[in-house]
Amino acid sequence: MRENFTYGLMRGRWRRGAGLLDRDTRPKGEKRSGVAGPYALPRHCSTLQKRNILDHLPPQRKAYVSRMLTEAWRSDSATLARRRLKTLLQWFESNGENGAAGSLREGMEETLTVAKLDLPGALRTFLVTTNAIENLIGTSRRISRNVKRWRSGEMIVRWTAIGLAQAEKNFRRVRGYRHLPLLVRALRQDAVKIDRTEEAA
Repeated sequence: MRENFTYGLMRGRWRRGAGLLDRDTRPKGEKRSGVAGPYALPRHCSTLQKRNILDHLPPQRKAYVSRMLTEAWRSDSATLARRRLKTLLQWFESNGENGAAGSLREGMEETLTVAKLDLPGALRTFLVTTNAIENLIGTSRRISRNVKRWRSGEMIVRWTAIGLAQAEKNFRRVRGYRHLPLLVRALRQDAVKIDRTEEAA
């Protein structure tokens, strides 16, 4: 099996099956039944979250906070990661770093989405960032950057397809790809929990 997560997502397979929905892709007010299906799990890229938090800090505190965030997100369990993040949140608040505290508080749970699925380390590391998607989008933009006038929807689709075909040449095997069935199983179990909660309500 030489499946690439991003390639599968764009072809529609993982859009339906994986159910991971990046937080920043949802329009404001959009409900859970977004492009990834009715049981999409919203997640927030830890790399972007770290960048947002560090932007609120003075230079002398950035190295320490960066190290604490990395250790938290590399924790063996979501419970331990949450505990470490909350400890850091208290440190922010006690040291007057209200901007960083607000940024961490806002996306804390969504940075733990993948950790809650209890996946093997290599696959978890791949899924916690949006690098694969960003690289694909970046290539597509580069291919179409010289187009000055978009004449029709068909033209947009055609250029998008060209960009995706070019990006495909640089695709690499997903780290931990052999464990992708575990991802599908974990998401299905989560969907069952949601169904039971809705039935109880």
